[in-house]
Amino acid sequence: MEYVSLIKQALKTKDPVKRMELIAAFALSTLASNSSRLSKPFNPLLCETYELSKPELGFEFLAEQVSHHPPISAFYARDRSSGGSAEDEFEFYGNIEPRIKFWGRSLEDTPISNFTLHLKPFNEKYIWQGISCSVHNLYMGKMYISLNGTMNIKCVGSDLQTEIKFAGASKSGPDTMLYGEIIQG
Repeated sequence: MEYVSLIKQALKTKDPVKRMELIAAFALSTLASNSSRLSKPFNPLLCETYELSKPELGFEFLAEQVSHHPPISAFYARDRSSGGSAEDEFEFYGNIEPRIKFWGRSLEDTPISNFTLHLKPFNEKYIWQGISCSVHNLYMGKMYISLNGTMNIKCVGSDLQTEIKFAGASKSGPDTMLYGEIIQG
């Protein structure tokens, strides 16, 4: 939710392609800090919740650990900048279930995760899933994270979708490359 301003901008534009661009940028922003997460992740207890209210940014966020083995988290966020009026509201919700594989010198997380962003004024729902993430050089060398796979963002309410392809790290370096396009139809 660090880049909730992208959702706020999407709520202000009438152009559905521009909205899709902004929502795609928001979906990508959820991956922005992955490279700095090279430590053991937070491991909440079953039914433990995390609540965050940011009136200055105009949203409320709630997450809960709904299963411990396998670990599954669910979350819900909503717009609070307009005092609940229907003209400037969104809901963002989903679940995340990591699926970890150990490959000797690396770990791969292929999560089962679903994200939905509902822009109420346009009656549009943007739906996407998580992508694969790998941590390399667990024992020797500098650890780094790479993102792999394809993120498809579909807009229910229009005929637009975005396809973003991630090409993870290679022998030329740990940087993740990505490219995408907005498709109509």
